[in-house]
Amino acid sequence: IKPANMVQFYAQQGAEVTSEGFQNPRDIFGGIKDLVQQKPTMRMIAYPFPDTTFLVLLDPALIKEMLLNPQNYDKMSKEVELSALFSKYGLSRTTGDIWKKHRKVLSSAFQSDYLSLMIPSIEECTKEFLDSFQDKPIRINAPADIQKITSEVISRVFFGLKSRDYTINGHSPSEEVSGILAQMQRFGEKKIRFIFGSKILNLWPSYRATKKRILAFREFFREKINERMAQLAKNPTSNSRRKDFLQIFLEEREKYSIDTDKTFSDDEILDEFAVFYLAGKETTSLLISMALYCYCKYPEWAKRLETEIEQNIRQNSNLSMEVINSMDTLNAFLKEVLRYYPPAP
Repeated sequence: IKPANMVQFYAQQGAEVTSEGFQNPRDIFGGIKDLVQQKPTMRMIAYPFPDTTFLVLLDPALIKEMLLNPQNYDKMSKEVELSALFSKYGLSRTTGDIWKKHRKVLSSAFQSDYLSLMIPSIEECTKEFLDSFQDKPIRINAPADIQKITSEVISRVFFGLKSRDYTINGHSPSEEVSGILAQMQRFGEKKIRFIFGSKILNLWPSYRATKKRILAFREFFREKINERMAQLAKNPTSNSRRKDFLQIFLEEREKYSIDTDKTFSDDEILDEFAVFYLAGKETTSLLISMALYCYCKYPEWAKRLETEIEQNIRQNSNLSMEVINSMDTLNAFLKEVLRYYPPAP
């Protein structure tokens, strides 16, 4: 009775009640975008569960209320079992003091000086991808192929791993994480869980296999954390000119060894990597794909971009955050792409 009353209450508040999934074949938030286009005046979307209702807020006034009074709202439904197993204490799932701690530690890692040290890895990864097309037709599937870049970039800037050098269950790390996320989304859209809850999905062998894949994924990266800790213990100044998030987190742990409120445990590092991957892979690839689309559609802007890139990047061997931030045309172009084609509604 309670869930039914909640659904009725939210419907009266302007919510669109649905059990359809977030995504569609286009992108991860495609289902939500379709609903927004069909009913642009709706204030929120309600997803009914057996013991609660999950809301996606669209009205700026409702979003403001939630942000100003987060203590009044549960951030994530406890029904999403695979998500909790994949990233239990990531920034997207936590609240209160745990959220504050994660936000603080992550903020320290996102300083421009640290981000600049990651640019060489991003350049290297992108160049490898472009070089792979040297002997192939120019025509590509932009969203799918660019996702390969964003997946690889996330692996490298977070853990410093080149996917071609490692495998998890016979796949590269980035391919394995993508596969796990695809399975999570597939099970998240099964309507039976809206009636009986996520535990009913354990009847499916493929669901149990996905849980094992998640555990194997976490164990693989936990070993990489231990290997990096041993490496830093032998040579604390290694990779001083090129850093990834793992090294930053471990250096902070060494610096504040007693104060656990300023550092991440191994599990917390893994949780944040999962959040980085979930939040960054598809959203970034969609931005780049639509930027390429607009680049081709508006030749006058393409010419301006080419001129600015020639002046600031091709003639500058040391790409930095300062150089990127100084490129007004590129930054304005990307902001306009985001305005027209936002990855999330």
